[in-house]
Amino acid sequence: MVAVGTSILPLFLYSVLLFHLPLFLSLDVFLFENCTQGTNFTATSTYQANLNRIVSQLSSLTEFNNGFYNLSVGTSPDNVNAIALCTADRTREQCISCVNYTITELRGACPWNKEAIAWSEFCMVKYANRNLFGNLENDPRKCAPSPAFAMNPDQFNAAVSQLMNKLNFNATAGDPRKYASGQTKSGFDTVYGSVQCTPDLDDASCGSCLNFSTTELLNCCSGKIGCRVLSPNCMLRFESNPFENEAPEPPGPPPPPTHSPTGKASDKFFHNDSLNGIHSLFLCRNDVNTSTCQECVKNSTQTLTERCPTTTGGIIWYDECMLRYSNINFLGQMELNPAYLMWNLANLSNPEEASVNIQGLYSDLVEGAPAEPTKFLTKERPVFNGNESRYGLAQCSRDLNETSCYNCLNYLHTWIEVCCKDKKGWRVGTPSCNIRIEEYQFFNLSTPAAPPPEIQDERLSEEIWLRSSATHVTEAPDTAGIELLTSDCSTT
Repeated sequence: MVAVGTSILPLFLYSVLLFHLPLFLSLDVFLFENCTQGTNFTATSTYQANLNRIVSQLSSLTEFNNGFYNLSVGTSPDNVNAIALCTADRTREQCISCVNYTITELRGACPWNKEAIAWSEFCMVKYANRNLFGNLENDPRKCAPSPAFAMNPDQFNAAVSQLMNKLNFNATAGDPRKYASGQTKSGFDTVYGSVQCTPDLDDASCGSCLNFSTTELLNCCSGKIGCRVLSPNCMLRFESNPFENEAPEPPGPPPPPTHSPTGKASDKFFHNDSLNGIHSLFLCRNDVNTSTCQECVKNSTQTLTERCPTTTGGIIWYDECMLRYSNINFLGQMELNPAYLMWNLANLSNPEEASVNIQGLYSDLVEGAPAEPTKFLTKERPVFNGNESRYGLAQCSRDLNETSCYNCLNYLHTWIEVCCKDKKGWRVGTPSCNIRIEEYQFFNLSTPAAPPPEIQDERLSEEIWLRSSATHVTEAPDTAGIELLTSDCSTT
């Protein structure tokens, strides 16, 4: 019987194995797992069904995503969130193989734990029933030193420390993979090293994770000729022999599109572009007409230029459209920050409606929108025996695939639970997706949308929460009939 939270190999055996692993650069080896105690689920439960869906998705990956995956299935309290990270020197096929192998081994090692993590030779997989994306965690962690000592320990330790500090700096200097590797001399010996963070961390959090793990590495591996420290958000390693394949270069910007600037594939409602190192995208609601979309994009361009005159990135949301640009390639990437939340200050009159009707409408939108060719869906759901209706809209940026669209919309439930679930209306938006639910028809069908109902003796207004550091938030009155929501100017 394997003890929970320990390696599946005896300490001496895996130490010897890690020492010789440079000879087997293509071999997947399951190293460690940690099963979080006190968070179990039962057979045939909703959580088990959601976890099985996560395992199925991780076992059938086709995209590379720089070797990083972020998945989410279900709603609270049975939601399952998962992240997976491959070492940056892996090819697409090697990465997918490692993730598939590791999640299978992890499920066998931690069969009933809601939260668990495992590290293999070339990848890490973690799942939990709480948010993992973008959150720095230093525990649980593992330090795995080589059993052999350096000939000159003090000189070797100094070389390792100098190399790790250099790599930590390089990994947080703009590489989208949050990765760096290199080598240095220690007398007649060469020290090889690599560091890597999960790319959902910002540079500051990545640096914190690497510095914390470097301290751990220098303490637990002093004098050793090789060692690695593994944590949920970063991995560090040094050896006296080469242990990596040549890492592929991070993907550059896609070539400029060959279509006209009015829209991709003659689509007037969505367009993305990459030119001279600047990546841009606009997305209009699919229920507005062409002239409204064009007017919204025009206003967005003018307003964002005025608000963000010197920054390397910016995003602006109107009710009818969204526009963004950056010197970092975001096309095809699911992004949750910055984000806005807006809600009606009036509460629902029937508390049960939030858990029954509104939740059902939300689930219909989350499940349905990703499967639409335009990643856009509106829904009406009767309530109170059909005497009233609730209306919803969900939309993803069309550069996302179906899985990323679903994960983005499904993740918004975490924020809605905090701010809005008992409100009469709300909307949540991120750079990659947005969702809105109201008690009146706010979207266009074959007839114009109905105006908001008159409400007596209640405050009907909106509040904004922008999830971003160093954020600039401003609101303005309607411009030419186009409703401005909020904006954010970012720097890199």
